[in-house]
Amino acid sequence: MGSHTHAKSVAPDEVELMISVEMIGYFSQKPNTQRFPHSAMTPIYGDVGNFIAIVGLLGDAMLVRDLKSQMKAHAKTIDLKSMNAPRKMPGIDFSDHLNYWDRDITAVMVTDTSFFRNDNYHTENDTPDTRKVGPTKKVYKTRSTKRNSNNGSSPQSR
Repeated sequence: MGSHTHAKSVAPDEVELMISVEMIGYFSQKPNTQRFPHSAMTPIYGDVGNFIAIVGLLGDAMLVRDLKSQMKAHAKTIDLKSMNAPRKMPGIDFSDHLNYWDRDITAVMVTDTSFFRNDNYHTENDTPDTRKVGPTKKVYKTRSTKRNSNNGSSPQSR
């Protein structure tokens, strides 16, 4: 993976925040289109696959909240949800950010929750015509905005 090579090539203090964009391309307004690794999450986050999630580790709650606020300021029509969890939760480290976590570099994942929503994800049926792209363009636009570094403080350490 390119992220593995890059994470090994930088010192932790050289990277303020790594944002991994994982599977932004499947949205639905229908009930029961969103699943989670634990059923207790459904009452909190809902069962409609129409949001983007920002996922970070437990110690990065303020950073995730800050990123969510900044993304909301630039894309008011996207439903953004955030979650901080231990790394052992299934799915929380299923993207390039895991290589940065391995090196103690602060990283988050911005995702549509991939296979917890899209049954075609990484199958032979995962083709452009099966995706429901919704507000994809707005997510990428918010990602390119400048982020304040934890209101001027240094990234939190784990």
